[in-house]
Amino acid sequence: MVSGGEQAVAAAGAPTHVPPAKVAAAIAWTEGQLVFDSTSLKEVAAEFNRVGLRRLVLEDSSILNLHMSGSFPAHDPSSLIAFLRARLGVTVEETNQEVRVRRAAKN
Repeated sequence: MVSGGEQAVAAAGAPTHVPPAKVAAAIAWTEGQLVFDSTSLKEVAAEFNRVGLRRLVLEDSSILNLHMSGSFPAHDPSSLIAFLRARLGVTVEETNQEVRVRRAAKN
């Protein structure tokens, strides 16, 4: 049984559990937003690539498990790119088709 403010999570071979729903994140797509709450960069890229106009390419496996939180326009990667550059210690290169991200070189 699922009540208001809850969501059911079911996966093959795992028991179903009912965590509190993240309503803002669940409906953000209706407003053209991507909302992340301590989400791995790997998951961020997958979600962004699902809806974005340019692909987010993670070139360095050492950044896959970096976590981030924030709300970003789904079809305008500029705020996500600015966030990555300012906060995650990565290098970002942009082309018309892709946004390539890798770990920043240590000084």
